[in-house]
Amino acid sequence: MDAMEANVKSEVITVKKSFLRKHKKDVFDMDTFLRMGIEKSYLLFYNYRKIYIIDKSEIKRGRVTMYQVGLYSTYFPEI
Repeated sequence: MDAMEANVKSEVITVKKSFLRKHKKDVFDMDTFLRMGIEKSYLLFYNYRKIYIIDKSEIKRGRVTMYQVGLYSTYFPEI
């Protein structure tokens, strides 16, 4: 049974903007996923243990809210 079936909510953390500068190679926003396309985005989930998404509209007073996301589909388009 995975987290989605168990009704487990995603991890939500709030960090300072300095955290984003320090970890800029490991932090993604929705625009990044849209630019990369489904194939490359899909591969990201296999290269990283945890992936956090940032909603840029929720940046307030130098603090950023990040949401943990996971891969729930086993669909992989042929390349």
